[in-house]
Amino acid sequence: MRSSPALLLTALLALPTVGCAHRKAPSVEAPLAPPVVTDLDAFEDALNHYALLPLDHPSRAAYRSVLTDFLLTHLDGALARDDEDEAEASLRFALSLYAASELRSAPAAPALAEAAHRLYVRTARHGAEMPSLLALAAEQRFGDAATRTRAVSDWETLERWLIDNGPFATEPLLAHEELERALETVAAAVPTPFVVQRLADLYVARY
Repeated sequence: MRSSPALLLTALLALPTVGCAHRKAPSVEAPLAPPVVTDLDAFEDALNHYALLPLDHPSRAAYRSVLTDFLLTHLDGALARDDEDEAEASLRFALSLYAASELRSAPAAPALAEAAHRLYVRTARHGAEMPSLLALAAEQRFGDAATRTRAVSDWETLERWLIDNGPFATEPLLAHEELERALETVAAAVPTPFVVQRLADLYVARY
């Protein structure tokens, strides 16, 4: 039974991005209730079923909830070991469980937002911009109203920091280059309406 953190991360990185993997796959009959996932083998089995579920399948949200809970437990374990890279990978994988259309319509997910904030507190303290932006994107999309408001404020502060401290900060034509690359990276990983709009606004302002 594979359950060690290192093996888990290796397996997660090797698996396909499930947010896209199921788009053209034929429908398969899923269990009426999602399985209990307590180890990596069960996780992979549930993930394989989830990747084949159509977007409108009634079991999809329940499957995603089980998979997310497992990943967030792993995220917290990684933070307890001061392994922020592995914690970020867990959050990124949890977010990839949502198709782009689901990121526009899915309900709030407080546990996901809270886990993202725990990661943000660590990464922001160390000046790690990319995982901080990823975590804030998750908070803004899945948190309650107060969480979303704070996440937007922190996001704007981080955007300004990237502009003022980037390699081209003193060159007006290139000052936003670092921010643009960062937003493109986050939008590719988690294309929430907020992130996509921030990137679109930057494109309009620059070009």
